[in-house]
Amino acid sequence: MVGPFTRKKFGLEQIPCSWESKTRAFTRSQRDRLEKDGLPGAEIMRLSIDEAAQDRPTMPVLIERLALRGIAAEVSYKNNGQVRGIRFSINVGEVDSMGNPKLLTITGGGLNRHKYSFPKLQSELGISYIPERDDKALRATVGNAQKLLTAFPTEKQQKDKEETAELKRTEQLVQNDLPLELTNSNLIEGEKSSQPINQPYSPPQTSPISPEPSSQLLNTPDGQSSQPSRTSSESNPLSRLSDTELLRYVRAVEQWQKNRPPEPRVELGESYQNRIEKLNRQKANLENRWRSEALELKQLGKPRSLLNPFGVKAEIIEEKQNSLLKTRANLNNIKLQLDQTQKDLTHWQQKARVYLAWSENPHTKKMNELASLLNSPPIIKRLQDIELGSTIHSAASYILESKGTPTPEGRELIGNVYRISQTGETLTIYHKERPKPIYQATIREGILSLDQFDMSETDKQIIEGVAQYLQPTQESELHKSHQIKRGGLGLG
Repeated sequence: MVGPFTRKKFGLEQIPCSWESKTRAFTRSQRDRLEKDGLPGAEIMRLSIDEAAQDRPTMPVLIERLALRGIAAEVSYKNNGQVRGIRFSINVGEVDSMGNPKLLTITGGGLNRHKYSFPKLQSELGISYIPERDDKALRATVGNAQKLLTAFPTEKQQKDKEETAELKRTEQLVQNDLPLELTNSNLIEGEKSSQPINQPYSPPQTSPISPEPSSQLLNTPDGQSSQPSRTSSESNPLSRLSDTELLRYVRAVEQWQKNRPPEPRVELGESYQNRIEKLNRQKANLENRWRSEALELKQLGKPRSLLNPFGVKAEIIEEKQNSLLKTRANLNNIKLQLDQTQKDLTHWQQKARVYLAWSENPHTKKMNELASLLNSPPIIKRLQDIELGSTIHSAASYILESKGTPTPEGRELIGNVYRISQTGETLTIYHKERPKPIYQATIREGILSLDQFDMSETDKQIIEGVAQYLQPTQESELHKSHQIKRGGLGLG
């Protein structure tokens, strides 16, 4: 009998290294199964580990790289804190009797005890492992296989998940959509707010006058009245609304705009489609190459040996096997990219369908019409006047709170020129030279409604200036006295 040394000496048969005992040439039955079913999961694991370990990374980095290739690695520990071993799992597309995905899990020693066990990963592949540095990250790998099930669900599970998510988004869209109608006779009924529109007075940064506190407001000549325009426009039905109703519609439009779904980018969907076409072409080319290489490997037959002296050299067969493995790995990588891109396209299409359903909804069209009416110049001018009226209301309320006196009906402040009174939710400002109030506003259902607004620019400046002056400041009394001498409000 010819021993291994004699065979090696005369080139009769290649003697593999000990750790290559499981990577020798495929048998004929293995090649037939490989051509029919594709690369086995164990071979995919071995090839992926070899590729991920080329630059001799640390153990946690190796596990992260394998995760990117769809392989989950888990490190187990003994009770004394030492590493027990490592195992690898991959989703090969199999399912159990219940239709749930089933993983192929093999220990490192099961893949090749001379190369892929935890100690051999360090000694043979050069993987760096330092317990003090790596143990915390490696202990966190427990459960990676379970994460692999959720990361790569079955086609049915993925479809059910997407349909459920789309149904929830549609239901949320229906709930958020306002069941409103916009007609000439029935305008949109906006959402009522429990908070008044007028907020605590915040004075402007600068004021055109510097009034002084007094029991009498400044006696100033009457200026030119600036009565806001309230002319109704027959072409805009919102012009006939009260301030309270108009502000309800403004809030309704603001709430509707907050619930607007994001508009999908058309160029993003096109990029997904182009990438899918490119990946499909690459996939077809790799499949053709793999079939061709598998056929070439099959035609080579058994390697040269003592019993087969005319066979092909074992090096040639091994080279073909490695080439076949790399082609299959590249093909699997392309398939993973293709699956992910198809998922991205499906997600984009779902968002696009939600946006189209929202944009084609009759309520959306009516809300768009309402938003257009609110953006008309007369309505914008009116809303600006309402905002100014709210500022005056805040300033006058602060003056009353600071300097007014209580009355049976509410609160009042009487000066030489102006008189401010508040009865219930109604605040009124009078000017001594005008028979009617120059300002009157009432809070109705949490919204400030202007009943009268006939204030000149001087009136507005004085009211806001006094409120600003009454705000707590760090000015010295000497500076205030200097303002008094310059002709501001007189203290009495």
